[in-house]
Amino acid sequence: MEKDSKVTKDFVEKYKLKYNKEPNVFSAYGYTTINILGKLTQKYGNDTEKIKEGLYNTNSEEVIGNVRFDENGDLMTEIGIYKVINNKFVRIE
Repeated sequence: MEKDSKVTKDFVEKYKLKYNKEPNVFSAYGYTTINILGKLTQKYGNDTEKIKEGLYNTNSEEVIGNVRFDENGDLMTEIGIYKVINNKFVRIE
């Protein structure tokens, strides 16, 4: 997660208030996925072709950083490597 961004700080704050714990990488990616799809379905309704086109044209600052997709629909963002330390996911720098 982009820990210094306002989007991420807001997400972490709301997550901690609701669940009384720090979010992990899976909650961040899940939130990002639903957030992007929610925006696209609000804009395009059930039109799957427009939603697909909208995904390809996505360039959005999200909890996990800047999100965009290539012409094949593959996520183009920084990928992190994590290690479990004391039952927590810790990003390896």
